[in-house]
Amino acid sequence: MKHQLNIGQRRKIMTLEELVSTQWANDFKAQDPVSYDRAIELALIPKLPVDIVKTNETGDWVWAIVAEPEPGFWMDAFTSKKKAVELCRKMGWMPK
Repeated sequence: MKHQLNIGQRRKIMTLEELVSTQWANDFKAQDPVSYDRAIELALIPKLPVDIVKTNETGDWVWAIVAEPEPGFWMDAFTSKKKAVELCRKMGWMPK
């Protein structure tokens, strides 16, 4: 079964193979290999709805990209909201 991801307004379709070769996927796998498969499943949802929330849950203030289908599941986190929004655009995720 071929998985596809709609990427932003360019409407480029990303295959599973392309997704797992992204810098985001490689970084996620290195930082949290236990949750990697679930992150990939979520990232393959077309126009994945996400929330970008400021939190200090880790002890530092960050902007977390949280997958709406699985509240509490962080797709990534950044020290600036701008970087979080940029990743969402690049990956085709839809922030509220």
